Amino acid sequence: MSMFKKIKSLFVVEETPGQPGEAIPTEPAVSKAAEPKITQNTDQPVQVENQPIDKESFDRFIQVLSDALAGKNQQGYDYLEFKEAVNSLRNMEPDEAKRFLTAFTMAKTLGVEKKILLDSASQYLLILKAENDKFSAAVEKQKVDKIKSRNDELLKVEQELVAKEQKIREMLAEIESKKKIREQLKLEMKDAAQKVEQVHASFKNAYEAIVKQIQEDIEKMNNYLN
Repeated sequence: MSMFKKIKSLFVVEETPGQPGEAIPTEPAVSKAAEPKITQNTDQPVQVENQPIDKESFDRFIQVLSDALAGKNQQGYDYLEFKEAVNSLRNMEPDEAKRFLTAFTMAKTLGVEKKILLDSASQYLLILKAENDKFSAAVEKQKVDKIKSRNDELLKVEQELVAKEQKIREMLAEIESKKKIREQLKLEMKDAAQKVEQVHASFKNAYEAIVKQIQEDIEKMNNYLN
């Protein structure tokens, strides 16, 4: 077994083929008090903060963290060896407390005290924290490179939309204003046309009246004058 698979197996219990309908027993690999947690009782990812988890990414990150632990595995018997001993007793001893005590009894025969196990476990937590810090920094960079740039573009588009919407409102207001002017001009044209027709009619009446008078006078002069 490679060092990575060995480390991974301490925290992720791989599913193995069983009989149809047969449940594969699993249980937590480390104490619930341990932080940060990477412990899983199956090879299925845990959903965090209601975010969907991609199984492929989960497996890849388990490998990254396991590699980090394997690369910093301390010489001699420490927490990882103790963890391996506890896991090896799973099929023989169903009681978790007894498994820990049995593994610790074996460790003490090698001169390992509780403090060594606790100190080494704490050291591995620091290793994981360093990996978490590096990943968090990478996430922040991704936010800047991929998210912030798009957010800036989004703000620009939103500003353009606001400007265009304002322009549309101004154009609509101008259209309404022009419609009112159009209607006013139609009324004025109708009124002007009526006035022109009235003037024309008045002129025509005056013209016809005078023409008629002259024509009548011509007729009278022809009749009355020798």
